[in-house]
Amino acid sequence: MKPTWSRSRGGLTLIEILIVITIMSVLLALAVPALLASQLASNERAILATIKTVAVANYDFRGNDRDGNGISDFWTGDVSGLFSMTSAAIPGFNDSVIKLIELPVALADSAPLAAGQAGGELQGISAFGAISNKSGFWIAVLDTDAQTGEDYQTSTGGTPLMGDVHHNGKFGIIAYPDAYGASGKVAVILNEQGVVYRRHIQSSIKPAGGLTPPGPLTNASYKDWPSDQNIKSYWSKTD
Repeated sequence: MKPTWSRSRGGLTLIEILIVITIMSVLLALAVPALLASQLASNERAILATIKTVAVANYDFRGNDRDGNGISDFWTGDVSGLFSMTSAAIPGFNDSVIKLIELPVALADSAPLAAGQAGGELQGISAFGAISNKSGFWIAVLDTDAQTGEDYQTSTGGTPLMGDVHHNGKFGIIAYPDAYGASGKVAVILNEQGVVYRRHIQSSIKPAGGLTPPGPLTNASYKDWPSDQNIKSYWSKTD
């Protein structure tokens, strides 16, 4: 009588099948982390390019007075307003939006302002598509420049008055992972000087609750542009 594990009709024996399964398991165990690392690196490269385009758009906003308030100022109310603001030359938001950034970037704003803000000149970004992260990251405006103590969201005057949604000479932006470890492991910040820093984070900095969009950042370490000391301790410069 033949053993039950011997060849039958030219097929694989049970031992050979077990060996193949073991080899495949080892290969998968090696390949999956490499694929994930490759995806995370790709997400990081994509978000670095994205926030640089946001900075360029904000310079366009100020240089060409895109909201028509008669003041040379940066837009600091949110990120999505660089797409969904309209010109005050026509009261209300029934005229064309400025579209200084691409729609997928605007839809990745973690805390977009509601329609009708900024003196009635801001359209709500949700009217243009579903809010979702970009390359696994959310993008948000920072609150304060900790190096100078200045708030980024101020009123710069102009007509009409739009509230605390501008700054004459500063802005700060952060991008952070939607799912720590699955979509990214770094936070990236950029300011009006074009300086970009990244920081390897140890856990999620996304506000709890699973909301879309996530809402304003609540982690004090990431709400503001860091002080010089914090930059030296935690952040590294990125080209």
